[in-house]
Amino acid sequence: MTLCNRYDQWLTAQKYAPVTRRQYSREVENYGKFLDSKSFTASTHFDVQEYLASRATNGACTRTLRGALYSLRIFFDFLNLGGLVHWVPPRLIHPRQPRECVPRVLSKQQVKKLFASTRNRLERALLETLYGTGCRTGEVRTMRIEDIDFTNCRIRVRGKSGTRFVMFTPRVLHALRAYLAGRQTGYVFVESRGLQQILPVRTKSGAWRCRWRYFDENGKVLGFHGGFVRSSVNLSYLDAVIHFANLAKPDRIHRPIGIHPISLALIDRTVRQVGLRAGIRVFPYCLRHSFATHLLDNGADIRVIQELMGHANIHSTQGYTKVSKELAAQTVRKFHPRR
Repeated sequence: MTLCNRYDQWLTAQKYAPVTRRQYSREVENYGKFLDSKSFTASTHFDVQEYLASRATNGACTRTLRGALYSLRIFFDFLNLGGLVHWVPPRLIHPRQPRECVPRVLSKQQVKKLFASTRNRLERALLETLYGTGCRTGEVRTMRIEDIDFTNCRIRVRGKSGTRFVMFTPRVLHALRAYLAGRQTGYVFVESRGLQQILPVRTKSGAWRCRWRYFDENGKVLGFHGGFVRSSVNLSYLDAVIHFANLAKPDRIHRPIGIHPISLALIDRTVRQVGLRAGIRVFPYCLRHSFATHLLDNGADIRVIQELMGHANIHSTQGYTKVSKELAAQTVRKFHPRR
């Protein structure tokens, strides 16, 4: 077993999220390629500095470099715990603090315009949930129907800050009920794949041939089954469909809905497509930022917003005071001596 595989197992044992594990492992693999023939245990902080410098030369931003350095720190901590190294070179490097960026927030009119541009139930439910709960995209992706309390309008979500309850409005409730269409179990948001259809194909000789996939209870493709009808039987297309549909009855030809969650890429693409129709440049985190800012504009307590957002530190929530134009305007009108 290679060192990278052992590292991935250790990350799994430490309960790191799959996305985080892939990111950390990818960074270690890139660092190994940079070292070439030099081993991890023989590398020094100068090697780490040169690696980060090469990443910066290739266009990596400050936040990306900080993430790469943090990934290498975790990896060398792992080596240190295993006794393979006696010091942690990446911890001798202290990068400059990145500039604090002001989150991009939509106006309330832009939010209304965005919702008016949705075309189907998935788009409406997804945008309503992102804006109505303030959840991260990863938390929305892993939401389960069993965790929704439709009576008290709240959802139990799991994210990087642990498990918490978020509240949602009646608009979110109606959008979720319409999208779920009676579904009681599984992930809330799933990739909308069409049901497999029985589509016979007629050969040149006049015979009918048909193949279909069959799945296990977890939605995994087990293989293909099929059938063949000779031309002498002389079936019409409709008769062929009925014949092969009867043959496929013992098989599970439809993938179970709700077993596999929607992908992060599809969430991002869906939000951006709706934004293009509305003429607004938007991405999922814009709706999360807008959720917090609009609550602040309407007088919500910042501690409550911190809890709803799942921030471990109040400093993260206080960043929204910089973009709350309504709060700033009220403060000036109320406290300026020459108001």
